[in-house]
Amino acid sequence: MIEQPEVAESGSDRDHGFTLVEILVVISMMALLATVMAATVTVVLRTAPTSEVRADDARSLQGLVTWIPEDVDAAPPGGFDTATTAWPCAGPAPANSHNVLSISWTERTGVTNNYAATYRYEFNGSDWHMTRYACNDEATGTMAVGRSHNLTSAMPAWNNLSPPAFVTMCAAKVDIDGQCPAGSEIAGNTSPDVRSLKLNLVSEDGTVSTIDAAPKNPDEDLADDPGASTNATPTLSQSDYVLEMYAGDTVTIDLGTTHNPSDADGDTLSVAIDSSEPMPPGITASTADPLDVTITADVGLAPGTISPPLVLIVSDPRAGWVDPTVTVRIIPEPNIAPTVSPGTYDLKLALNQTVILPLDATHGASDANGDSLTANVVSITGSPSISAAQAGAPNDPLDVEITAKPGAASGDAVSILVSIDDGNGGSVNATINVEIAALSANQDPIVTNSDVPLTMLAGETVTLFLDSASGHGAFDPDGDPLSANLDTIKPQPAGITTVLPGALEVTLTADQSMLAGPITTPVSLEIEDAYGAVVEVTISITIAPTPPPPSDCVLGTLAATPGTADRWSSGAANQLLASDVTVTLTYSGSCDGLVLKYETGDTSGLGVGTGRVFTPGSPASIIIYAKGNGGTEKWAPGTRTLTASTTSDVTPSTISTTLTVT
Repeated sequence: MIEQPEVAESGSDRDHGFTLVEILVVISMMALLATVMAATVTVVLRTAPTSEVRADDARSLQGLVTWIPEDVDAAPPGGFDTATTAWPCAGPAPANSHNVLSISWTERTGVTNNYAATYRYEFNGSDWHMTRYACNDEATGTMAVGRSHNLTSAMPAWNNLSPPAFVTMCAAKVDIDGQCPAGSEIAGNTSPDVRSLKLNLVSEDGTVSTIDAAPKNPDEDLADDPGASTNATPTLSQSDYVLEMYAGDTVTIDLGTTHNPSDADGDTLSVAIDSSEPMPPGITASTADPLDVTITADVGLAPGTISPPLVLIVSDPRAGWVDPTVTVRIIPEPNIAPTVSPGTYDLKLALNQTVILPLDATHGASDANGDSLTANVVSITGSPSISAAQAGAPNDPLDVEITAKPGAASGDAVSILVSIDDGNGGSVNATINVEIAALSANQDPIVTNSDVPLTMLAGETVTLFLDSASGHGAFDPDGDPLSANLDTIKPQPAGITTVLPGALEVTLTADQSMLAGPITTPVSLEIEDAYGAVVEVTISITIAPTPPPPSDCVLGTLAATPGTADRWSSGAANQLLASDVTVTLTYSGSCDGLVLKYETGDTSGLGVGTGRVFTPGSPASIIIYAKGNGGTEKWAPGTRTLTASTTSDVTPSTISTTLTVT
């Protein structure tokens, strides 16, 4: 029985509302309180950390806050498991992962589907993350392999004794302070009466963040819960899209156009890369809201279809997802036609003269794709006393042979149209205007230096330009185009490779094994004009002594601190180290190429540390990182040899120490 309070009698008929004076007093008090509260909030905001660490924490919680309440809401009180080994999906659990919370529930629409989601603390090779794996049986009765969603930025390393992520389950709703009411905290990994739970995350600085949630599906079957709604899985009109692109290109596609995803519930969809599936080789990808995917193909990829395809996840905010794929097909670069500059060249031809005209010199013929070019005479318009055709071997395919026939007279002229083809369907036309003239004798090319001395190291490559001051200063007094060729009659120096890329450019490479001193045989070349006139030039080479190696390098000691290192977990399996090991090298002088090498005993090959470079200084240190510092190397128990070496020419060039791994 509820007792009613007594009401004092009054001699008036006034009601029990507020008077104007009372209202004004209340408003004044509220204004005062609002001012004080605003000042308090301002102080809190000004003193709150604004560092990148706090921003990372916020990003880490965002994914969890999105997914956990939806999963927990759908689950019945008995659908939770906090055992670190729990794995509700088919196939083996991901390596280097620990279950924090496993959730199971049933959804019934036209058919009955069983769902599961597990939130795991997972090491991805460089950092620890919270990852959500989801699976269902698609009404078949057999759960599928879990698909992953990476939910956090980097987190502290896992520790079995004090896990950085853990769940508290209650048999009652949490109280006003967010705590399990006295006597309601569930001690076991599973329970049939979970009424609320809290996921706790501990950051690097010890700050604890908590996400509260409660199940609302008491009957295992959402169709029986009038307050619950089932979530429709997103669908695709096309599951795979073939993207054609060139090697080296970056392309952004909108899945809303390429795959046409839709959601029957009208939920907003987003896309992510499925990190549980392998990436296509030579392909990198990133995603952006709402459904954009940016794909980059390595410049070295050959034309063809890349396998496997890129696997994505299109998901709604309520744990519904579908896997679209993008198959990348590398297509050949489009052929670019050859170019000429200038397009026309004027040639004066003497009576009874034949000229071999190089079109790469006279017309600047070139190809952007690097295709081999060939000149083909298309037509000759004008006097029949002049003939033209592609020059035969051993001439270059871009050479055209032009001849004044017997009986030609001064003043005869023709216009020769030449097609320059790249062999891939690309071509460009060039014109040669030829006139017979009473010419004086052709003048030979001239060089200001007939012999150029060159000093180079064994193994070195040097490029000379024979028409420049650094070469021979070659030019033609008639203005004819010049080209350089090896003198095939004279011997060439042994150990020297000579390449003539074009025109008057010469590239020389000395063999690595050549001894210091002058080479008695020079490189012999011929510089030739368009009329076959030649001037001979030589390049005299001296191999310079190789600089001696530093002689003041002295290796001292190599030590590992501590000398005995524990692994983060016992057992026969290869494990990360529990704490950092500092390896210190002492040396004096100038030591080149100092590196630390060691074998961890991990026969899979993932735990081999080689080529760790010591920074300059004496002593110099290298840290073999433990699990909490981004380490990736796994160690087998036993004694491991650590070796420091130098490329300097000293004895001894290596020193060693040991590290005992327990």
